Amino acid sequence: MLTSLSGGHFHPAVTLIKIVFEKFPAHKGVAFVVAQILGGYVACLVVYAQFHNALIPVEAALEAAGKLAEINFTPSGPAGIFGLYAPPGAHLGWVFFNEFICDIVLGLGIFAAIDPSNVFCAPAMAPAFIGAVYAVCIWGYATPGLAANAARDVGGRLAAMTIYGREASGGSYAAIAALTNIPAMFLAYIIYEFLLMDTDRGTSCRDLSLSLTRSLTPLQ
Repeated sequence: MLTSLSGGHFHPAVTLIKIVFEKFPAHKGVAFVVAQILGGYVACLVVYAQFHNALIPVEAALEAAGKLAEINFTPSGPAGIFGLYAPPGAHLGWVFFNEFICDIVLGLGIFAAIDPSNVFCAPAMAPAFIGAVYAVCIWGYATPGLAANAARDVGGRLAAMTIYGREASGGSYAAIAALTNIPAMFLAYIIYEFLLMDTDRGTSCRDLSLSLTRSLTPLQ
């Protein structure tokens, strides 16, 4: 009964947090991370297959205009549909700062939504609430460069490299996009646990949840 332990999450940093702080089995965590990245990879390849015929004339037109090499591996280029890239000329220090702050906000939103002691967000509303937090961060702060999820970034980048070759690797930005969300999510978890969560209520709710899980497991 994995969903009762994992929450069905699709973020590798959340998986690592559950392994470190919530006793989620490490071997299952590794499987989760592989599945998350593989899911992003396959999804991007499926999108490419669906829109391949539409992309061919776009790439041909850009090549004829002598602009394909200039913009392909940017957010505005065809490869940018699948892999994530920083805008041309962007200062990577500011890109890192933007990514780090947005990932902390995302983490606080995720942990608030799944907190059993949070009376303001019912369990049924958690997916919608988390989706809204993602939407705000992406709509408001994606322009400087925002990955927000290592599975989406690594999976998409591997798909772009499969399609366009090693040039699609993303250079120095690739490390920022793939790794920044991990320490940011850990910091968000610590902030939430120590400063925002109702510790007494959270503990009792979690104990109740675990008790219900153990009692229902034989019925699965």
